[in-house]
Amino acid sequence: MQGLDLYHPLAQGKMSPRRCGVASLYRSAAVVTDRFKLEYYFNNGQRRLFDRIQDPLERHDLAADPDASETVQGLSAALALWRSDQMDLAFYQNPSELAFGHVAERITVTTAGMKGRDGELRLQDALAAWSEES
Repeated sequence: MQGLDLYHPLAQGKMSPRRCGVASLYRSAAVVTDRFKLEYYFNNGQRRLFDRIQDPLERHDLAADPDASETVQGLSAALALWRSDQMDLAFYQNPSELAFGHVAERITVTTAGMKGRDGELRLQDALAAWSEES
């Protein structure tokens, strides 16, 4: 199974290699850090931001707060990067005339070396860069 090894670091008393949790459900996606949760709804482009420390019951949406704009932008960019990596790699790595024909042949060069955990690693790197800038 592709992904980050969470068991061994935690079993050894080390920190998790993850800076966040991320998920997609129906027509939405969310990224959750130690402090913030950003929800994004695909059907209308709405974002909701919650400060999990100050507002653990998530009652006060901060997405429109000008003071939170950098947080919304940083988490949105990381979430969009992660979402763009969510695809069935086998579908792209095995081109056929029924799938994409010539397009599949062109993108196979790019996707052949991709692994399922690459999106997770890019998300973690993006959040690390964002948290260093904040």
